[in-house]
Amino acid sequence: MRRPHLLLLIAATLLGTNSSSQAADGNQIATGRYELRLIIEDQANPENKDIRLPAKVVVDDAQVTIDTHGLAGNPVKLRGLQQSGTIKFGVTEPEDESLVTIIFTGAGMQDATAQGKLTILIDGDKKASGTWTLTSADKPR
Repeated sequence: MRRPHLLLLIAATLLGTNSSSQAADGNQIATGRYELRLIIEDQANPENKDIRLPAKVVVDDAQVTIDTHGLAGNPVKLRGLQQSGTIKFGVTEPEDESLVTIIFTGAGMQDATAQGKLTILIDGDKKASGTWTLTSADKPR
C-alpha cells in the first residue's frame, strides 16, 4: 500500500478554506473562503507535516460543508456540525485498498480563526494526529 500518498490525501483534504462573512454568533464559522492548515504529527512522511489548502465553507444552520481538494488535485468534501462554540467535521475516502478517515474537532471562531485537533484513521486504526487551523481569508495579516 502507498501510505505516503494516503497521508498526503488526508492532509490535503483537511487544509483549505477562506471565510468572507461573520456568523450571527461571533464564535461560529460563517459561509465564505478560508485557509485550512494541517500540521500532522507522528507520521512516517515528515515532508507532508505542514499542509495548506484553499477551500470554500458553506454553513446551513448547524451543518458545515467544506469543499477543498487533495494533494493530487482530487475534489474533497468535508462535512460536519457546529454548535455551542464547537465544531466537528470529517471525511472518509477510499485509498488503495484502505478506508481513510480524518476527524477534526475544535473550538469556534475567535479573531477570524478556528482551531483544534485532528485524527487520521486507516481502516479504523489511528495512524497519525495533529492540529488544524481555519483562518478567514479576510483576516488582516
